[in-house]
Amino acid sequence: MTAVTSKKEQILRFVELIKREAERGSMLPADYASLAQSEVDGEVLVEAGEDGTWRSIAVIYPGDKCVEIGAVITDPECRGRGYATRVVTQAILRAEESFPDLPIIAMTNEASTGLFQKLGFREHDKGTVFPELQEPCRRLCPEWDNWPNCHCHYLVQKHLLAMSSKGVLHMIVQDPEDKLEEIARLYCQVWAEPPWDEYEWDFLEVVRELRKASADPATIFLAGRVAGEIVGFTIGYPMNREELAEKCGSDQLDYLFRDREQLFYVAELGVEKGSRRDGTGSLLSGQLLSKAEVRGFKRFVLRTDVEADPAKALYAKLGFVDTGIVDGEHSARTYWVREA
Repeated sequence: MTAVTSKKEQILRFVELIKREAERGSMLPADYASLAQSEVDGEVLVEAGEDGTWRSIAVIYPGDKCVEIGAVITDPECRGRGYATRVVTQAILRAEESFPDLPIIAMTNEASTGLFQKLGFREHDKGTVFPELQEPCRRLCPEWDNWPNCHCHYLVQKHLLAMSSKGVLHMIVQDPEDKLEEIARLYCQVWAEPPWDEYEWDFLEVVRELRKASADPATIFLAGRVAGEIVGFTIGYPMNREELAEKCGSDQLDYLFRDREQLFYVAELGVEKGSRRDGTGSLLSGQLLSKAEVRGFKRFVLRTDVEADPAKALYAKLGFVDTGIVDGEHSARTYWVREA
């Protein structure tokens, strides 16, 4: 294939591809002028081949209530090679970075629904679609009279895509109720390792505890997935003075409540062995702390073993300081504190 070097030529080529798809009935007509203008405004994301020719595109449409990712099209000669997955991933990361407070949505057809679902989107009732999204449908869609029983699917991103410090793309799953058994197996494996050496964990009991954590709205429960596999998890929740004293086995941490009623306790962090050098622990911990800060928490506490050098290095990097206060039940574990 001859490389196309002009940006204008690239735009015209993809407009022609979209028209062709529409004529075949595999997608509905698009506003081609808006697509071209979006590219001029820097809203089109491109996945190109080695020769610079565009292979796949996706367009970000920011609005007042949400950000839409649409106009996803891949050169028919290049399908099945991952171009669409990569360009939509680009679009999601850009939308999350540029519009962190807005939900990300997609109006998909049968060809693209599976791709978006693979990247963490879930289908919602089209009756809940924001009015600003209905207007383009009203203007462009020949099936508008059948709304909301027309051809497209309304998908909303449930999970966050995030890149670790080592460049590994993770899907951050919040309240992962459909992955509890997988997480429980990882949980039992992690805590059976030194220096924890906790072999007594019962798998079914761990599943029950994880289900309870996932159902509690006060708890922040995150899991990280890479290539469809759970590679780590973290759990945290609010604690008051009495609850922390009971866990600690003493009142030595009471001073942390001198100016507040609650703090945030980082209860669990587990990462499978193969992912401990790719930034998974740091990424999950950072997400947990950020979500807790959004809820208003400024003081954080956790407990770790004095011989857990990788964990201690991670927590120090995140701003935690070892208080030297020893846990009443586990003499080899001390409490660490972080001020936001």
